Amino acid sequence: MPAIEKDSSTKKTASASSAPGIDLAQLFGAAAQALAANQGALNQADTANGAHGDHMVQTFQLITQAVSATQGKPPAEQLATASKMLADHATTSGSAKIYAQGLSQAAQQYQGQKTITPDMAAGLVQTLLGGMQQSGGSAAQPAAGGDLLGQLLGAATGQTVA
Repeated sequence: MPAIEKDSSTKKTASASSAPGIDLAQLFGAAAQALAANQGALNQADTANGAHGDHMVQTFQLITQAVSATQGKPPAEQLATASKMLADHATTSGSAKIYAQGLSQAAQQYQGQKTITPDMAAGLVQTLLGGMQQSGGSAAQPAAGGDLLGQLLGAATGQTVA
């Protein structure tokens, strides 16, 4: 009987350690959807030109395309590709440049990682939104940014985040 108990505990450990990481395409796709749902409010909060929501939706759609195109690659490579693609298309949006820098920083930070865990995804989202906050971007305003962070993290982890 002891051998059976050992086998069953080994199976539990093996299944727990082989849990898949966060799918970056799914994470950024959820972000694009959440931004699209809040696009009007983000545009209204933008006192400069009223187009911040439009730019954020476009930005996160580009990020989603880039990480989808590199599906199956290490997260650092996916993030670096998204950074480059975003930087190449950042001619109309100052915030896209900031997100490109944040993605580049995240690519360096996650170098050597095979997957992104929920905790790492939370840090990634916070890094990206934090970059906007430091630059004074309207995405960091509590009315939009706080709710958006919870939606993104919930989508990434399959949980509700308070």
